[in-house]
Amino acid sequence: MAKYNINQISKMIDRLAESGINTEKAILNMTFEDLEKIPNYTVTDIKTLISLRKAIRVNKKALFLFLGDEVK
Repeated sequence: MAKYNINQISKMIDRLAESGINTEKAILNMTFEDLEKIPNYTVTDIKTLISLRKAIRVNKKALFLFLGDEVK
């Protein structure tokens, strides 16, 4: 189970917002093409984004910030 530090998550959320993806709905509706809007994304960014989307779906965003992938 991957754990992300709060800085990684914060940076990802900031980068998404800068790219115009600034709501939970927008995050859930993202496509692969939307990744092009995010400059210099990394594999870690993609993994963080996937975990964030999972946390949004189960409405456990606060737990995700502290536990990362351990949120089910």
